[in-house]
Amino acid sequence: MKRLRARKLKFWSQDYLIYKYLWRDLGIVIKQGKDFLYDESKKIKTLDVGCGNKPYRGLFDDCEYIGMDYSDIGAEPDIIGSAMEIPFDDESYDMVFSTQVIEHLTEPQQMVHECFRVLKPKGVLILTGPFIGLCMKYLMIFIDFQSMVLKIY
Repeated sequence: MKRLRARKLKFWSQDYLIYKYLWRDLGIVIKQGKDFLYDESKKIKTLDVGCGNKPYRGLFDDCEYIGMDYSDIGAEPDIIGSAMEIPFDDESYDMVFSTQVIEHLTEPQQMVHECFRVLKPKGVLILTGPFIGLCMKYLMIFIDFQSMVLKIY
């Protein structure tokens, strides 16, 4: 299943309107997160939870990127693991990215807890899910742990 790898959409595709704007918006938010975390002495360590075939990998070329998924069937993860119990130590990532995964979980709050657990202080969580609200196309959370500012895009 390589349908999203190249990020090439055809306007007659059933996913066109969803992914056309999602990709654009994710690019903007990821850049803001990377700008916030920028340190010329090191690469931003990023975990993609539910990476699938890594369609967003290109947005993290300048990062140390690890893709994780629950299976390698129809996916190409660097590591196999559960979003409900992320197999990494506490405070091990600068950025955690997960898009269109949370709606598939029976306990989404456990996934969010795990994402926060593996984030370093002042880390960035970018999380999307469908149908969050009438006013928002996608939920994107960008958190500055130092000042505890929550921005929702």
